[in-house]
Amino acid sequence: MTMDKRQLLDRLRELHAELQNSSPGDAEERELLQKLAKDIELLLDHKEGEVTLSSASLGRRLEEAALRLEASHPRTTALIGRVVDLLVQMGI
Repeated sequence: MTMDKRQLLDRLRELHAELQNSSPGDAEERELLQKLAKDIELLLDHKEGEVTLSSASLGRRLEEAALRLEASHPRTTALIGRVVDLLVQMGI
């Protein structure tokens, strides 16, 4: 497994834990956080190191979530930014 993939999986695990521990302010944020956590969990459940096309889709959704959560969840937003940066570095 390449270093980029290993870093991505590590950041996804970190973000997944953060999403599970976040306390959203409203129903819309709660739904968004739950969906992202579920999507990340599904991606992590693939064979270790396997990065699929769903990774690119996840990257777009993460960027959208970061914009939505920027004020209410700054730590989550920072973690999302790290994951998106890794996806971009990997060309996904």
